[in-house]
Amino acid sequence: MEVTALNDQHLFLTFSDEDQIAVGDLVCFPVSHPCSAFDRWPRIPLVNDSYAVVDAVRTYF
Repeated sequence: MEVTALNDQHLFLTFSDEDQIAVGDLVCFPVSHPCSAFDRWPRIPLVNDSYAVVDAVRTYF
């Protein structure tokens, strides 16, 4: 997979048939700039190693 463009909070991703991605699959990326998340989300989900949401972190930005 390849990120081909970024636009504010949007990411454009291209992939080949070999990548085997389907609707509902989880694709994880780190936050590229914290302000992009903190000023838009008053609570950010906290996940465990299995990506299950276990808590929420409140932001004060």
